[in-house]
Amino acid sequence: MDTNDIIDEILRQIKQPIWENWYIKQKIGSGAFSAVFKVEAQRTSRRTSVSALKIEPITTDGKNFLDEQRKMAYIENKRKSAETEAEIMYSLRKCPYIVSYEEEDIRELYIDGVFEGYYYLIRMEYLNAISTLIHAKRFDFSEKNIIALASDIGNGINAAHKLSIIHRDIKLDNFFVDDSGQYKLGDFNISKKTRAARSFAGTPGYLAPEIYRAKSNIDQVYTNQADIYSFGICLYQLANDLLFPFEDKLDVEEAIDKRMEGVELPPPKNVSDGFARIILKACEFSTEKRYKTLDDFLNDLNRLRYSSAPAQSSNIVQSVPVPTPKPMPAKPVTLNINNNQNLQNSSPEKSNNQLPHAKTVLAMVTEEEPPKDGIEPKLQYDLNITDRYIEFGSYYLAANNFKMPLRWKILAIEDDKALIITNMGIDAKSFHNVQSPCNWENSSIRNWLNTEFYNAAFHETEKQLIVESNLRNYKNVVYRTSNGGNTLDKVFLLSLEEAAKFFPNDESRIVKPTAFARSKGVFVAPNGNSWWWLRSSGTTESYAADVDYGGDVDSYGSEKFFGFNCVRPAVWISLAYLNESKKRSITRSFYNSHPDTNVTEPMQKSLSFGQYFFNDTFTKKPLEWRVLATEGDKALIVTANIIEALPYNSVGTNVTWETCQLRKWLNSVFFDSAFSSSEKMYIRNTPITNSNNPLYNTFGGKITQDKVFLLNIKEANINFPSEEERICRATPYALSKGLWTAGNGASWWWLRSPGQTQYYAADVDYGGDVDLYGSSGVYSINGVRPAMWIDINLLK
Repeated sequence: MDTNDIIDEILRQIKQPIWENWYIKQKIGSGAFSAVFKVEAQRTSRRTSVSALKIEPITTDGKNFLDEQRKMAYIENKRKSAETEAEIMYSLRKCPYIVSYEEEDIRELYIDGVFEGYYYLIRMEYLNAISTLIHAKRFDFSEKNIIALASDIGNGINAAHKLSIIHRDIKLDNFFVDDSGQYKLGDFNISKKTRAARSFAGTPGYLAPEIYRAKSNIDQVYTNQADIYSFGICLYQLANDLLFPFEDKLDVEEAIDKRMEGVELPPPKNVSDGFARIILKACEFSTEKRYKTLDDFLNDLNRLRYSSAPAQSSNIVQSVPVPTPKPMPAKPVTLNINNNQNLQNSSPEKSNNQLPHAKTVLAMVTEEEPPKDGIEPKLQYDLNITDRYIEFGSYYLAANNFKMPLRWKILAIEDDKALIITNMGIDAKSFHNVQSPCNWENSSIRNWLNTEFYNAAFHETEKQLIVESNLRNYKNVVYRTSNGGNTLDKVFLLSLEEAAKFFPNDESRIVKPTAFARSKGVFVAPNGNSWWWLRSSGTTESYAADVDYGGDVDSYGSEKFFGFNCVRPAVWISLAYLNESKKRSITRSFYNSHPDTNVTEPMQKSLSFGQYFFNDTFTKKPLEWRVLATEGDKALIVTANIIEALPYNSVGTNVTWETCQLRKWLNSVFFDSAFSSSEKMYIRNTPITNSNNPLYNTFGGKITQDKVFLLNIKEANINFPSEEERICRATPYALSKGLWTAGNGASWWWLRSPGQTQYYAADVDYGGDVDLYGSSGVYSINGVRPAMWIDINLLK
């Protein structure tokens, strides 16, 4: 059976839906080893998700084996190759210039009852192939569009090279484009994770000369420069009426032979001399003359793209000179402060709210003449406050390197200080400038924020308003990656917990880069937004967490050395030196910038409400609750102790919060037992969102309407910011139900989120760790901590 016959047999065997509600619709492409299908999933509100499904048989390919052991070894080697492709796509899934990986599965293949191997399923984003557009005469062959393709695909290849991946099959057939016009690289079927290879692989016409040499010489190897050659040939085709070099006068084989002999290539026909030189340098016969890295190629391409005066640089073009920044004039002043002056008025009464070294600062900032007759000039500073932002400091916002006032969003007000963060991505950097694991404490981005940025953005008066903060650097909540100890910082990045806490939703986290950040080469999505760094570690200590262009807080993160994200500095500023009018303006600005929520600090930290069994004699005592948050006219509370011990579900089957037995018990038996009729009136019937498991993507279920519920993974992390605060001990009654207790007296307690499979539910362990793997819903007896939204009047 050939590949097509085997795939037809696989299609007959596949039970649909493949994943949740994904169904195969039609075949959209095929190759020598696999076929690709369009798959769809019906969503709510008549929305349909569309993806591409690659089906790759892992069989003997029709080869005959007399030895069964050799047959199985052949199949297993092919299986490892397929797994490598999925692994590579997964490792590159964050790169916007690579076809997005979504899901994978491997299944056994039996034909006529005989085991014939496996078939691999990889679901990817659904895109248009460049070759399809070319055949349909819908591809734009203008130089501007080819340069855009060169930039996008070049960045995709570069991302692979940064992870020591050689693609080995760069060709036009493997270039794709999404609906927004962004180009992406796909098909990692024969890719190899190595710095040097010798096996013959690829498509004739695109192969680099050193690959042919490696085929005939066992001592010859090739590197990722072979990909650069293939990429150059692709661009040559696009700029040369789709013809390979020399193909206008010779047939394909003769044209390839001429290239392999090292004959100098003629320039492609339809592009400028500057772009032609870049293309020819990419497909140089000699690796010494060819681009060494994609970084070099992209630098030259960007100079050509944005320069109005090309000349000599990297042997291709020259960059435009950058103008010297002009000095910023001192700001006008409205806030009158003297060393011994009360900040709330202009009277000369003494006050403890003094700004240190005001006289020295004045001379540095305003550049006024020295005071005459011993009279100290008044220190003045204008904190400009708008409806949603404050202006504080200045930085390069445009690509011309001129400074402009920085605008900040107010995230929180506590006591006499405010937490603020820039409203845009003001710069673009890697997290660490050395290719080695690090944490926030020893990262180069922390050093930059507290030295170069700090000195560039704030004058001496402004620096006096910045409060040095003791930052708590917790482990990554999903991957448990360490982020070092606590640090003292004046300028910092938000953590995973803070990004989730201070922004009410994904939309509020979306950020656009400044023109200056764009000029540094930061990725910009079609919606104009960019990724921005958080200070928490990602999946490993070589990764840092970030927020993506859709506003999603990403615990997996981006590579600290190779990743290039926006920077959004955050600082705490003191409000002690502002008069009451300014303080009111800042408070008003804070609430105007949070229109979707009226979050305030809890009016009290705990309360007694309702009653429940306390010991094994079934004696009831008042229930103690911890107040977690207040929103408008309601408050979120959770029991201070574990009050019960129960399984999550009564039947060993797929389960969500909506269908579990514990939800039914909380909203019926517990609700009726713990609260009187008058108390029930204070309990809100609330819509409860049930998100997927963030690590295993297990289905969370539908939105439910509940009076009593369990916290989910996100709520447990946000409302209990440390492991110590999540540690919980049980009442004697819960212990009498057989609840397991650790040496520290604490026990596990359920969360409503799903665990690693649909049979499991997430939980918090006895050390306070949020366990995303979870416990068996039917066989595990964990602690129960009911949570509720109550009328805020109950706290008054």
